[in-house]
Amino acid sequence: MAAKGGNHLDLATFDFNDAERRGQYFVEWRVTNPEVASNLSRLQATLKEIEPTVEILQSCAADNIHITMNELTLNSEDQVRQCLAVVQEFERTDFHEIVSATAAPINTVVGGLDDFDKRVLFTRVNAEGGNDILTRLFNALHKRLVAAGFAPKAGRPFQPHITVCKAPRGSKVIPAKVFEEVRARGLDTASLGQQPLDQLAFCVKRKKAEPTPPVLYTISAAATEGVAAA
Repeated sequence: MAAKGGNHLDLATFDFNDAERRGQYFVEWRVTNPEVASNLSRLQATLKEIEPTVEILQSCAADNIHITMNELTLNSEDQVRQCLAVVQEFERTDFHEIVSATAAPINTVVGGLDDFDKRVLFTRVNAEGGNDILTRLFNALHKRLVAAGFAPKAGRPFQPHITVCKAPRGSKVIPAKVFEEVRARGLDTASLGQQPLDQLAFCVKRKKAEPTPPVLYTISAAATEGVAAA
């Protein structure tokens, strides 16, 4: 199973009024380590063997592993470009202060299963040493977006996680036997691997035919500025 990469959009030719995208934009952290993708794929196959009716949508497929972070609706090209400027300022300041200033690369540990109200099964993501870097990054960008006049989505407190599967269609909960088998097989504590935290992606909602959300800008710790669309 290939790990998630993603195609970059060219803003010079991008259709900002595409109805299928519904003006939905977001920053996400992507897993690109093939080991993690392969382990997640095997985990999902095991869950399907335990209970064939659990839902594994493309949004949580092993070739689309991600954590959705800051979400917002942008209704025009001007708004998208203004938001991109905020994202780039975040990269130059907060991102480099939090991520790039560390003496060694930050690795995140992916593994251990938990659930949201028995409806969603997810795997936890934690930076080594228990430092919740992703939450710090989320909060820093949220603050900048609000200060710039945007209205990022607000709801439950941000909790870094990767969705593994959801309750069967038409059901409000995942069958109890799934949780019983998860505990019996030790899947609730098993590690899926590690992923460096050195990039984030500013994306637009994917169309149904697209396997992953297209990238407008890559926030990177490897350079002074990330990789931008034209």
